[in-house]
Amino acid sequence: LVRTADGGATASVTTPSSAAILGAAYTSPTRVVGVGSGGTAVVSNDGGATFATGSSDIGGQYSRLRSGPSGLVYAPGANGVLAVSTNAGATWGTLATQTSANLIDVSFGSSAVGYALDATGGLQLTTNAGASWRTLDPGTTTPADAVAALPGNTVLLVGPVGVFRSVAGGRFNPVSGAAVSRARLSDIDVAGAAAFAFGARALIL
Repeated sequence: LVRTADGGATASVTTPSSAAILGAAYTSPTRVVGVGSGGTAVVSNDGGATFATGSSDIGGQYSRLRSGPSGLVYAPGANGVLAVSTNAGATWGTLATQTSANLIDVSFGSSAVGYALDATGGLQLTTNAGASWRTLDPGTTTPADAVAALPGNTVLLVGPVGVFRSVAGGRFNPVSGAAVSRARLSDIDVAGAAAFAFGARALIL
């Protein structure tokens, strides 16, 4: 970035990031925000004299976003990598799980307890915010498409047909009832204690 403090009579060059900065703008007389390649963002609070990194490219490929408790945001990714933001998506870090398969979904019932589902149907549990994981038996013959952690230590596996449910660490059992057991489902959304599972032609509550 080229900065002038005297209307262009003189200028100085600053390099706010190792990534290419593609645009910058003042948001106040002293605050400057710049954005660049790979999702990089830089912020200056002294008129552009110095910059701090707001976010940067964490690498990898990610398939979806999942909100969690206390402003946490999760993004399951390729090769068993899970991206995590602790400040509502402003900055990101990554966690490794026990699998090298692509993660297709993740759900945390609390900041410490969460589940990761991979493309082969493998299901993992962490009780320490992703520091370590252990493998669970999902109890399904066909890989599920989504996972949801609900209040009361309840976990749901969704799709491709029906819903499987586990309570208090017990085995996963299919949820009974024709409306559920025959429904072709691919995703789930949670609002408090309510869960909405849906597919191309189905929506169940």
